[in-house]
Amino acid sequence: SRVSIRGADRRSVHVQGFSTLTNASTSTAAANVLITGLTISGSGGTHDAVRINKGAHDIEIAEVSIEGGRHCIGINGYPYMGAAWPYKITVRNSDLSGSTGDIVQIVGGRDVVLRHNFIHDPQDNPDDHVDGIQVIGSDDLRIVGNFFTEPAEGATGYNQAIILGRADPYDRSLTVRESYVANNLISGWRGSGILLAGTEITWVVNNTSMPYRDQSGFVTVDKNPSASGGTAEAWYNTDLKVWNNIFNKVGTNSKLDPVFVSNNLITDGAGGYGEYSLTGRARFVTTDPTSSERYKLKATSPAVDSGITTPDGMTPQTDLDGLSRRGLPDRGAREYLTPVS
Repeated sequence: SRVSIRGADRRSVHVQGFSTLTNASTSTAAANVLITGLTISGSGGTHDAVRINKGAHDIEIAEVSIEGGRHCIGINGYPYMGAAWPYKITVRNSDLSGSTGDIVQIVGGRDVVLRHNFIHDPQDNPDDHVDGIQVIGSDDLRIVGNFFTEPAEGATGYNQAIILGRADPYDRSLTVRESYVANNLISGWRGSGILLAGTEITWVVNNTSMPYRDQSGFVTVDKNPSASGGTAEAWYNTDLKVWNNIFNKVGTNSKLDPVFVSNNLITDGAGGYGEYSLTGRARFVTTDPTSSERYKLKATSPAVDSGITTPDGMTPQTDLDGLSRRGLPDRGAREYLTPVS
């Protein structure tokens, strides 16, 4: 039966770290666990605040605050054989911040869902990347309806709010396959908003990705196999579909084009991205990351009612705020809400 670890009050109940058993067998792996209603802190930045190891499954982390640690959440399937990867892991409605490395890092996980989390303000660490979510090995991943932001200034080099792609150097046992990235709002990040480097079967739909000036909301890249290993094809982003997004800029540094790219809005620069693309101002209500109105659309926005419902039936039926995407959906993470007279 399910084991629930529930705090009486999220703000006053503090736990210093959770981990599943490191070298678990099928019979001893953690399973069917709910962690909710408390604050979890990492230990000195050297250990993950929450660590989910091989074999663990049916783990749900909901409505918690996670502060600090090497990673706020580390999901790791070492020794990386697919059968040993943790699976059915959900993190939702939680506040994740203050890590010394990536806030969320997944190195081998199946059926992982990251939904409606506030992912923000990693520690400024010039000795390491501090991505919002970095995924190096996964199968059936859902990153849906999360909000990302970090300060504009810092010593840390360029990072990504979301980065999906193979391990570098190449490891054939680690692939990033069947990833769904939808309804996410990226409001400022010191690097690309969404970056793909060696992914298989990826849907990127109805995101609003607006990192800081001179950074790109969406980027696809290939690695050099002579330096990173593998073959050139191993680093392609195969079967990629991108539609209904609002990006400030796009960087397409990949030899393989998406199999479908359509109905995106690019706010900076003259170049569009895909069929039926729009360029120019999105006409947001405000871009203030502290406002609840951030990146909502005005009635005059060209993004309103200009999206599409294809392909694959993968256009989300609701937006970041839970509003229905009826008829023609808007572009971006947030639907325009018609005022009620």
